[in-house]
Amino acid sequence: MRRVGLALAAASLLALVVVAPASAVSPAFERPSASSTFGQEIVFQQAFDSPVPLARVEILLEFPASLGPHVVEVTGALAAGRHELLYRWSLVDDGHVAPNTAFRAKWRLVPADRTLEPLVGPQVTVTYADTRFAWRTLKGDIVRLHWYEGSDAFGRRALAIGEEAVRAAAEFLGVTETEPIDFFVYPDEESLYD
Repeated sequence: MRRVGLALAAASLLALVVVAPASAVSPAFERPSASSTFGQEIVFQQAFDSPVPLARVEILLEFPASLGPHVVEVTGALAAGRHELLYRWSLVDDGHVAPNTAFRAKWRLVPADRTLEPLVGPQVTVTYADTRFAWRTLKGDIVRLHWYEGSDAFGRRALAIGEEAVRAAAEFLGVTETEPIDFFVYPDEESLYD
């Protein structure tokens, strides 16, 4: 019986020794960043240091109401060492992105050594802002109202309408909204569709 206990203890120690090197080779991510230029592009950046070569680098893009991330392979950064990743999403070619939409992204590193698990970095969020206008903002309990034309009284009235609409919808549907909801008020259809 004592031999069985010693064998189990030895096996446990061996498992710790085998697992330790795998965790020691994990890439170290720095804080990611993202920015957008209205009508042109959204840029995502991620710096990291990898002690092992990589087979593939991907960016995982999440859109509002998407079922899962859109995966894009990014070239470069395959050797071991420090790297700064950059992904430019051109909106000139892909212009169906609605302004004032928030996007989330994470970078995934797939080691060349297939015995190591892929590692996903920290998330970054960027709002593709309509920078053509000088937006003003008012915050309510759950609604953030953004407008650029009209008085402060107009903004307060629009915020009150938005807050009441969200409360009524939540009550009707039997749900509770916990995340802020952004409303962007354009003064006319032409400004919105441009």
